[in-house]
Amino acid sequence: MNHQAIYRAYPNAVKYLEEAIGDQPAGVFDADGNQIQLDQALVDAAAIEVAAEQALSSLRSKRNQLLAETDYLALADVTLTDEMGA
Repeated sequence: MNHQAIYRAYPNAVKYLEEAIGDQPAGVFDADGNQIQLDQALVDAAAIEVAAEQALSSLRSKRNQLLAETDYLALADVTLTDEMGA
């Protein structure tokens, strides 16, 4: 189960147990220890949002890395050749 999707879909969720621990059943719980009944469609929709945000974050990180690798080329005292600009 996608923890991030659960916490996005249910902002009042504070604990997710994949397996029962002692007398504590598996499930999602609020701050008072009440079990939250999940709507799988709501969790699935939140999972799509989380995946899209992760993909954009990864793309943004790659872009930032590439920009950092070429920043020195755009300094005021560097003239770009036609090959460098292409």
